[in-house]
Amino acid sequence: MAAAGMTGPATPFDGGLTEVVGPPIIPSFPLDLSTFAILNADFKFFLSEYHSQSPIFAAKELHPQVAIDDIEKVEVFTYRFAWAEIGSGEEKWHPTTRETADHSHHISSPAC
Repeated sequence: MAAAGMTGPATPFDGGLTEVVGPPIIPSFPLDLSTFAILNADFKFFLSEYHSQSPIFAAKELHPQVAIDDIEKVEVFTYRFAWAEIGSGEEKWHPTTRETADHSHHISSPAC
């Protein structure tokens, strides 16, 4: 849109935002980083349930090192909360809603 000549507000707080949420709060420096909630957030690299992130990284590391035909069996050990979130219940193995699919054992990312 910018390439076609459309312009926007001079600052991110122009254009009505301050009328909705109030004036911007500009912290004093130096910052107390403990006040930012983003530092307490968990981030997901893959489009799958949070507790499946580490096993997906491990599987991606092992993939080029192991031929599928050489695998005789796979045993999975996990902690109760991860099992409850990802693998418990029939709906986790055959999700019918987006929310259930996000909390199932299925990996949603085509990169995996």
